[in-house]
Amino acid sequence: MQQEDLNKYWQFAKSGDEKAFQHIYIVLYAKLKKFSISLGVYPEDAEDLVADVFLNLWKNRAQITLDGQLQSYCLRAVKNASLNLKNSARQRYLSHDSPKLENEHWQPASENTQETLNANELSETIERLLEQMPPMRKKIFMMSREAGLSYKEIAEVLDISKKTVENHIGIALSYLKEHLYNNKSKNSA
Repeated sequence: MQQEDLNKYWQFAKSGDEKAFQHIYIVLYAKLKKFSISLGVYPEDAEDLVADVFLNLWKNRAQITLDGQLQSYCLRAVKNASLNLKNSARQRYLSHDSPKLENEHWQPASENTQETLNANELSETIERLLEQMPPMRKKIFMMSREAGLSYKEIAEVLDISKKTVENHIGIALSYLKEHLYNNKSKNSA
């Protein structure tokens, strides 16, 4: 759906049209959830977080003035809520009120044990390579690949130029290709 269409739906929702607001919710929910997860929020928490963002959007619709685009506003709201959630979780962890905060990683199921081992090894290698990237490059790459955001959306959320996003993605892909190729050469020798 085009941004202009979302903004039109927002105008209807702003004046109390629940169906228009439901349409906005349906269009943006999955993207916002993926974005929150890409920022390190657990999937279950991301669902609640995005629902809360939409609830606040509905409750405060009369007071919200969007200078830009609705999607950008929602992405920023989810980013802020995700960071707040992670900070509060970190505080609970530091005060020993919470169990470990490590991310659990999805592992692909396969009938073939060798395929599973290869997939696990590749996944671990990619994770290790991502951890070696500068934090901003890693964040931009994850927002693009895991959250499915466009370069323009990433630029708006991070308040950087689209060209900067393109450069970071290009460098990240080159880095991964180079190191994965080198890793493959070492394993086959």
